[in-house]
Amino acid sequence: MAGSVDQGDAPAAPPLILLLRLAKEPFDVGGYHVQAGKLVGASISVSNRLAGAFEDPDEFDPSRYLEPRQDDLDNPWNWIPSAPGATAASVRRSP
Repeated sequence: MAGSVDQGDAPAAPPLILLLRLAKEPFDVGGYHVQAGKLVGASISVSNRLAGAFEDPDEFDPSRYLEPRQDDLDNPWNWIPSAPGATAASVRRSP
């Protein structure tokens, strides 16, 4: 449950509004082509509040990450952890 509480708090107060990375290889997404070396971004604030992914997306609700719901496992982009590496792994459940 502690990991779910950590996940449940993410929509309320993400530490980063925009997560920026350099594309390591070219890819296509949403009808756009991204070349390797280009800067790309993901909005934690938006992805963790997708109405199509979470019921009541702006509410603090750790149960959305527990069985039987597991809303974050329906689509891996529904929830973006805000902490890198081992820290994220300690609060993120494996599918």
